[in-house]
Amino acid sequence: MLQSVASGIAYRAIRNRGTIGGSLAHADPAADWVVVLSAVGAEIELISKAGTRAVPMTQFMLGAYTTALTDGELICAVHVPRQPDAARWGYHKLCRKTGEFAEASCAAYFDPSARFARIALGALDGAPALLRGLAHDIAAQGPAALTPQAVLAAVTEATPGKDAIDRKLYCAAVTRCIEQFFN
Repeated sequence: MLQSVASGIAYRAIRNRGTIGGSLAHADPAADWVVVLSAVGAEIELISKAGTRAVPMTQFMLGAYTTALTDGELICAVHVPRQPDAARWGYHKLCRKTGEFAEASCAAYFDPSARFARIALGALDGAPALLRGLAHDIAAQGPAALTPQAVLAAVTEATPGKDAIDRKLYCAAVTRCIEQFFN
């Protein structure tokens, strides 16, 4: 998954010189890594003179361009849990041009053997939102849970204040993302 996502980020110079840690520290809501690492359950390791600490990705990005980093801390590692062979994933971002920041994005992880799913909606006004209800239904019911009504309900709950056009973009990103691991 990570290799596939990396290949769609920006343009060659950014892909070759930018870092995952730099992207996370910048905390742009439309960036690829913040939503993907939220979906896969990554943990961010921070280091300072006081020592190290680990922060789950879902708690690392506090808002747009705001993180859990304190003065004197640096990101020293990103830990992505080993995924079972049966695990599946999806990632879809909608942008005007290939490589641009997303207008709407979704990353999803599904482990059918454990009946577990995590779905992260990105390119919001802040940190990615986990679509817990939809993820639970997908894990329990499989593709039958992926209905337009269920997706719209999950997106509406995660995007208060967004207009109908934005919600349609988010719904398209969620649907296309989840369809990737069922096809």
